[in-house]
Amino acid sequence: MKKIFLLSIMISITVLMIGCGKENEPVVPSENWVSLSDILDDESFGSLSLISTKWKLIGFADEEQGSFKYAEPSNEKSFILDFQEIGILIGTSSTNEMTGEYTVKNNQINIENWGGTKIGEINDGDLYRESIPKVYYYRINLKGLLLYYSDKEAMLFQPI
Repeated sequence: MKKIFLLSIMISITVLMIGCGKENEPVVPSENWVSLSDILDDESFGSLSLISTKWKLIGFADEEQGSFKYAEPSNEKSFILDFQEIGILIGTSSTNEMTGEYTVKNNQINIENWGGTKIGEINDGDLYRESIPKVYYYRINLKGLLLYYSDKEAMLFQPI
């Protein structure tokens, strides 16, 4: 009888432990993710032009979640874009030189023939390379240049 009583207590405790999961605990993002509102505004960015400004990728924004992931690697040569007046786009990925063509009408943008060597891409290099041709809209605000590659996802660039 004692064994049955102890067994039923152990089963009850096990059921209680399984039922008390961690679903109410907040999700802690990885150290590379921050709140989008943590990205500082700079008054001088609002007056910049898409064309004739050299832009450096700072990271990837998810406006629906309000989150931001810093791009890696973050060295000075990676993830640069230069929209030239003649419709040519020159840049770098994480490790390679890239080129393409673009057209702009209002804030709609179309980037074509984006390419370059794929050898040795690291960290966010592949995401960057794949996202640039998907860009369809841009906006310049106090955080920098936002290139939208989906309804709620954008790459954030700042001038260099």
